[in-house]
Amino acid sequence: MKFESKKNREDTKNNLYIKNLPAKPENEVKEMLTKKFEAFGDISSLLVKMDKGTEKLFAFICFKDNRAAEEAHKLNETDVFETGEKIYINWA
Repeated sequence: MKFESKKNREDTKNNLYIKNLPAKPENEVKEMLTKKFEAFGDISSLLVKMDKGTEKLFAFICFKDNRAAEEAHKLNETDVFETGEKIYINWA
């Protein structure tokens, strides 16, 4: 098995993990995320789930293009949904 160098893996990032989402129904948050993040590019998948321990929502977004993911990642630590809470975005 051949492993890719870290540099090559960095160039192909297109999956994001998002937490600190608004306390709303999962389907509503999914719609909010879609509207906000599709502006960066085509989304190939979007999953919103609740952490059973904390009952807080988190999401995974996969973009078709890593450049779109890089642009979306720049929203880290911003109040995207104007709720007074900053969202947290990291690479998944």
